[in-house]
Amino acid sequence: MNILKLETKIINEFLEYFTNAISISGSIFSPWAINDNPLAQARDFSYRFTCGYRQDQIVDCLRYQELSQLMSVSAERDWDKNRQPFWFRPVIDLNVTGSALLKDFPLNLYKS
Repeated sequence: MNILKLETKIINEFLEYFTNAISISGSIFSPWAINDNPLAQARDFSYRFTCGYRQDQIVDCLRYQELSQLMSVSAERDWDKNRQPFWFRPVIDLNVTGSALLKDFPLNLYKS
C-alpha cells in the first residue's frame, strides 16, 4: 500500500470530519515525525514554566501562561541532541478503539 492509498483510506474512514485537507511532504519512516510519548513531551515542555508533574497540574499551569511565552518556548529546539526537533507532532491513539484517526503507527499501517 503506498502512502496515497493510506491517506485515502484514513480520509474515507473519517470523511464526515473533513471538509478540506492538505497533503504535506514527510515520511512514515522518520522516527521524529510521530510523538510516541506525549506525556513525557508535555512534562518536558511544562518544565520550562515550572509546572507540576501531574497531568492536571500541567494543564492548569499551561492554561494560564501568556501566549507569547508559550510561543517562545515552542520555538526552542535542541538541535544538537535532536531532543525536540518539533514540540507538537501527531500522536498515535493506540489506546482508543473507535475514534482514533491513526490507530497504529504509519509504518505498521503501511505494512498492512
